[in-house]
Amino acid sequence: MLKEYLEKNYGYNEPIFINEIRLDGLNDNALRQYFKRMLKSGDLV
Repeated sequence: MLKEYLEKNYGYNEPIFINEIRLDGLNDNALRQYFKRMLKSGDLV
């Protein structure tokens, strides 16, 4: 869900600011955890 949203709205090699992202059903803490997991897995650099 988040990965597809980021690819669609930001593409590749674009900076992403977490405070600009609003997804239904995700609060700020959950969003930060998703980003942490994506960084750890290598989906995000």
